[in-house]
Amino acid sequence: MPLHRRVELVQNELYSSRVKDFEVYARQSNPRQDAGGDLAAGLANPLWRMVGNFTAPKTKGLQRFELQHPGWARYVLVRFLTHYSSEPVCAMNGIAVYGKSAAEELEDELAQELKATKLQTKSLARIVSDMQANHTGSMVALQAGLETVKREQASLLRELDDLRAQVFMLWIAVGSLSLCVCAPTILRAVQKLPLRTTIAALIIGVGAFESYRVLML
Repeated sequence: MPLHRRVELVQNELYSSRVKDFEVYARQSNPRQDAGGDLAAGLANPLWRMVGNFTAPKTKGLQRFELQHPGWARYVLVRFLTHYSSEPVCAMNGIAVYGKSAAEELEDELAQELKATKLQTKSLARIVSDMQANHTGSMVALQAGLETVKREQASLLRELDDLRAQVFMLWIAVGSLSLCVCAPTILRAVQKLPLRTTIAALIIGVGAFESYRVLML
């Protein structure tokens, strides 16, 4: 039982009338069971379903007509209503009805669904690829940022070490200058102190100097 979609008429005769208005009916059951086999009278049966109503152009050769209401049917009836010109004969060289079987229709539907699925798969693949590219770009940018932070941190540590060294050298210079300035006074004071007190003061001074040096390093 095919799915009818198109009707084709062929009119090649030169000296005959040509079909103008016609109707196409379709049904599934055998029409000879109605009205004693009179097909025209049997059109009143609701089993006949009109699938197309056309007006053919006044031209010679093959003419194609797409059915307005295609459907599944076993039997098709073409009813000619009017014709062009006044020739006593309206010759018809060929009538053909085209459609698809149930298997072909199912195959086409599956092919369309498969095509749609492939398009969706390609679209998802592009989305995933874009996400991966963006993620890779973000990771590269993050890694570059971390490297920059590390370099800046190392630079700050070097500057801090240089500053500590400068402060230490300044402390030594100030201490040396103070010692030179105060040396006579210190010597006179030391001469008046007992030996033990002098040694203790010297040890305390050396210890303080070493502690500050270690702290600065």
